[in-house]
Amino acid sequence: MIVNEKLYYIWALKKSEFSKKIIYHNETN
Repeated sequence: MIVNEKLYYIWALKKSEFSKKIIYHNETN
């Protein structure tokens, strides 16, 4: 359970970082 929570946390972090990069890319164009 704890391991799954950590994996989900890491996945959520990477997803949010990915979203920020897309937003930044769209704003710069």
